[in-house]
Amino acid sequence: MHDIYKTMSSLKKIVNQRINIAVLLFFISASYGLVLRWQKLSYLPFSYMDILHAHSHVTFLGWGFLAMISLLTAIFIPEQFNKPVFKYSFWIMFGSIVGMLLSFPLQGYKLFSISFLSIFLLSSYVYLGHLYKVFKTDKSLTARFIKTGIFYYYLSSIAIWVIPVISLKLGKVDLYHNAIYFYLHFLYNGFFVFTLFGLLIHYSNHSNLRISDKTLNLFYILTNIACIPTFALSLLWNEMPFYSIIIGFLGATLQVIALFYLWKIIKVFWGSTNKQNKLFRLVTVLVVVAYFSKILMQFAGAFPTITLHAVRFKPYFVIGYIHLFTLGFMSLFLFLLFKIFLNLKLSKWGLSLFILGVFATETLLFSQGFLAFTNQKTINNYDVIMLMASFLMPLGLLVVYISLLVKK
Repeated sequence: MHDIYKTMSSLKKIVNQRINIAVLLFFISASYGLVLRWQKLSYLPFSYMDILHAHSHVTFLGWGFLAMISLLTAIFIPEQFNKPVFKYSFWIMFGSIVGMLLSFPLQGYKLFSISFLSIFLLSSYVYLGHLYKVFKTDKSLTARFIKTGIFYYYLSSIAIWVIPVISLKLGKVDLYHNAIYFYLHFLYNGFFVFTLFGLLIHYSNHSNLRISDKTLNLFYILTNIACIPTFALSLLWNEMPFYSIIIGFLGATLQVIALFYLWKIIKVFWGSTNKQNKLFRLVTVLVVVAYFSKILMQFAGAFPTITLHAVRFKPYFVIGYIHLFTLGFMSLFLFLLFKIFLNLKLSKWGLSLFILGVFATETLLFSQGFLAFTNQKTINNYDVIMLMASFLMPLGLLVVYISLLVKK
């Protein structure tokens, strides 16, 4: 019995360590985002685009990806955390992220940063490949969601190998930007959406929540069928043939229909949160609002005129959309899953500050964009106010991180 308790304690320590690392990287990436806002007001000895590369890569890969694979491992195969293939590939990925944190600001998208990113991708392939084997013969809907998410991760990563070649040979032409959109689309609409909802369905199954198999299957089928054609929406800022517009519109329409079935799932899940505290329920509401808003924005983006206006005011609408997904949906969903599966006691003050920062910055981004779009007077001292609002996010994440370190 003593050995069993010792093993359980050791596993819990590893899980907490991995989550702490992911949250720390999230704090650092949010701090880089604050630097980007600072650069709008005063000179800093770094290139804006180089800091942006570090900020975006560490947010998606250092925070989102590492947190997600740590959750998947902890939930389905906790006894394999110390298996060499999982152990070493995780630490190689972590080392690569640290390398990107330093190389992007100092050198930009060149030899060292590309090398660190390549090492990360190869290590992630190994980790996900072995994780996929766990679900290979599993026919459950949870397994289908997770396997689909893993497939889209591999698909999205193709662009990462192509981007440096395009950049070096052709420069930052339209193809370069389209490759970036390919990577982002299949990473967050593919990998993150399917793995996050897969874990929610896993929770509902093991908590005996009464959700019909038909509802779950239709949500999965519609969301999966829509994933590839909705990539066309990311290309509408180019002059695209009419059939590609139709393909994007059909994909966006399928996603809107899928919301009907997701709403049925959410209603059942919401009924199970009665015993949870107000902050937990607030986070649940915000995750749902963020996802529904994302889908409706994609549907609006199926109309080329709207897309062109969105690109025209990219610092507001496009950045607001990406932050809506990354901060409002993905990040808050991960915090929700930390509580559900690991019972992590996240600092209420820290999480509240983070949420306040997300709400304030999103409101500012879309408000300023709308005012500029309608030729109305824009917000005075916008960049100063945005910097102050952005400060709340790294501050909140720092409080969350410290609280995770000091709590037993």
